[in-house]
Order: sequence, then structure tokens, then C-alpha cells
Amino acid sequence: MKAFFFTFAHVLLSAFLLSPLIFAQVQFGIRDVSLPIEPIDYASLAKRAQHTYPYKWPSIDGDLHHMPAEKYFRTAYWTFNATFLHTLRSLAKTDPEKAKDLLYKASVHYNKILQRECWKVSNSSAKAHFRNNTLARVASFPDDDPKHNIDPVYNLVAIVRVTCFERLKGGDVNVPVKRHTKRVVESLRWDKESALRRVNKMHKQFEPKNKAAAPESNVTPKNTATPQNKVAPKNKVAPKKKVASQNKVAPKKKATK
Repeated sequence: MKAFFFTFAHVLLSAFLLSPLIFAQVQFGIRDVSLPIEPIDYASLAKRAQHTYPYKWPSIDGDLHHMPAEKYFRTAYWTFNATFLHTLRSLAKTDPEKAKDLLYKASVHYNKILQRECWKVSNSSAKAHFRNNTLARVASFPDDDPKHNIDPVYNLVAIVRVTCFERLKGGDVNVPVKRHTKRVVESLRWDKESALRRVNKMHKQFEPKNKAAAPESNVTPKNTATPQNKVAPKNKVAPKKKVASQNKVAPKKKATK
């Protein structure tokens, strides 16, 4: 009974502390693919095999009660190459489930990159400041807040909230290293400015109408009509003038005779 009460209380406490991050922001999407995210219930990890829904967040090293405050999180923007985006869009039309799986696998890959970069930054900082009692930790959550959407027309950017922090081995968050997250986001070029530069370069490849219609209407008439209009009149007009002059002169000579 005590164990049950402790587990239940732990779940309630975790949900209360993390509700602004998890339960208010449960959509992770890009282009035509959107994943409804379910929060991870760490109290039932032993029964993980019973869960059939695969999309679980957050991605974190350690338990939820080690999560830092929301002020330590920063908005990060995940950009993808054109090949991945075209594949994702194609799958969204033919096999939506495969498209969701592909997007989720991409998010797992990006979270691993976040983890590696956080370890690198934290280890170098700890050595420089002679800290030997901390552990590097990361966490990320999907972010569907409209005010953070920097590409609402094309939707080529996936938005997440991430943090990189050091946890004291005793369990508390080490506050003086709050700049770690900023360093990680900027080093990975997940900041807003870098993401905008990347997606702006790809907009021409994902224009909904201009990409298909404009080039055909502009280029085709120039190649097919212009050469024919210039050459054909010369060939047709020249013979007409010669024939007309012969026909007109011949009757005049016969008439004078």
C-alpha cells in the first residue's frame, strides 16, 4: 500500500511540475505529418510492453523529478534536408503511419545529437571550473506554441523545447550552468536565425503553385512560338512577292503588244 501511494504521489507530482511543458504542448509536426504525443509515465515503465502507442515524450536522461524549471529550457528549431522532406510528404499521401514513424525516428536521432553535444559542453565546462560532482543531463519536449512558429506557410521546421543542464550527484539542479542550453542550441545551429536561413533557401523547392505553373507558362511560349514567328513569315512572304511581280508584269507586256 505504501509503495502504491508513493508511486501515485510521484506521478501526480511529476504531472503537476511538468504540465506546462508536456500536457499543454502535445503536437509534434512538420509538413503534412503530425504526431500526437503522449507523456511518458515513468511509474509504469515496467509494463512498457503493454503500451502500443510508440510516440512518447519527453526524451530525458534520468527521472522526471530531476527536471529543471521551465526557465532553463530554450526553443530549438529542427530543420531537415529537402530529400527527407520530400520523402515525408510523399509518405504522408500514400502511407501516413510510415510517415509518422519516419518523423519520430528523426526526432530520436536529433535527441541523441542533443545529448552528445550537451555532454561535450558540460564536460568541458566542468573541467574548466574544477567541478567533479555533476552529471550532464538533457531533456526535450515538443512545442506547438503558435508564437514560436517561424515558418507557418511552408511548415519546414519542427519546434521543440530543450535543455542541457548539470545535475549534482546529490540530485539537485546545478544552477550556475544555465548557459549550457544556449551554447548547445547555437552550436548545433538550432537557433531561430540559423533555422530561418536554412528554410528560406528551400522555399523555392516547396512552393505550392508557382513551382509547377509559372515556369511552364513562361518558358514554353518563348521556345516554341518565337523562332517560328520569326522564320515562317520570311519564307512565306518572299515567294509571294516574287510570284506577284511576275503575274503583274506578264499581262502588261501582252497588253502593249
